[in-house]
Amino acid sequence: MQNEPKIMRFEDLFEENQHPKKDRKRPEDKRRLVYALISYFLIMYVAAAIIFLGFAEIPYFQEELTIEERVLESLKNDVNGIVLFNNLDYLDYRDDYQDAIVSIGLYEGHLILINRRNTDAFDLLYTDDVETGESYFDLAKFDRIVGEDGTFDYWSTESGRITFYVGSSMTQPEDIRMPQTIGFTAPGTILSDFGLSVVNFIIYILMVPLMLYFMKQDLVYDFEEIKVKRQEILIPVILGYVMIIAGNYVSQLLSSFFARLFNVIPNEAVNQTTIINALQSQGVVFMLLSAVILGPIVEELIFRKAIFGLIKSDKIALLVSTFIFGTIHLVNEASITEAIINGVSYYVMGFVFGYIYLKNDRNIWIPTIVHIISNLIGVVAILILL
Repeated sequence: MQNEPKIMRFEDLFEENQHPKKDRKRPEDKRRLVYALISYFLIMYVAAAIIFLGFAEIPYFQEELTIEERVLESLKNDVNGIVLFNNLDYLDYRDDYQDAIVSIGLYEGHLILINRRNTDAFDLLYTDDVETGESYFDLAKFDRIVGEDGTFDYWSTESGRITFYVGSSMTQPEDIRMPQTIGFTAPGTILSDFGLSVVNFIIYILMVPLMLYFMKQDLVYDFEEIKVKRQEILIPVILGYVMIIAGNYVSQLLSSFFARLFNVIPNEAVNQTTIINALQSQGVVFMLLSAVILGPIVEELIFRKAIFGLIKSDKIALLVSTFIFGTIHLVNEASITEAIINGVSYYVMGFVFGYIYLKNDRNIWIPTIVHIISNLIGVVAILILL
């Protein structure tokens, strides 16, 4: 008996030919997220320190410094430092260090140099003119630091001890008191900006494979989800970047507010300064890869995917992620005041990236793409202005 022919109705043409797709379950292996977090911090702080020290001993990655440059480099990295430099001799170095070091007065033909991030020195050594309302360098106050009867060993109660840096080839005023002195008697070397770029790149190269291994299931799941909506991906990416622009505007307002509140002149964050210096060195390619591609990938996987995956509450996860993301970028800041002023932008950006992640159903690809675009535009802007 032959089967009767099946008659197709018109409405059958619009029915799905495929079987209904089963709902896919989001990966919930939290152990892998914990492993990823542990790996991140071990590489970022333990392995990075070892690699840094190792590269600092390799001549190819070293930068030769004169005695004077060793003194200025020390001051550049010490917010509580002070240097007395012959006025004329400093002209040879001023252009290289003016972004990090500032002169606040003159003492017996020597410029009084301090770290630009040291705001306590201005409060301690400057006096307001009652008639003009302007502040001026008070030599009598400076004598209380360097004079025989010096009474100041600290810039403020919150700062570290004042440290004088001096080189054996540098002339110094006679009979001055220096509470704590570090002297240099020979030229030396430091890890160059090129070497620092290579070290930073190696650290990320070590991280990325581990992050991808531990979070492979999450990445595949999110990629499959975004594939279905690939024609709509442009909209959330554009909206995400608009949020970044708005966040930058808000952070600038807040940073200016805190600067006025603490009566401080805003300076570049240490993290930003490191990037700028690296972009001016031979390691520009390594810094581009680290800042534009590898860095955003690692940071989104750790600060969004891992942290949000381990904390049930979206609000708590957003706060924790924002705090850790901002703090990680400020570990090298010299003071709490500097951290507050420079940290606003990082905390705001951490919040925005977390919000983008939540608004896109915890799909890690959207904030990662936005992060890459944001860093790319930022780096291009720096290169144009250099």
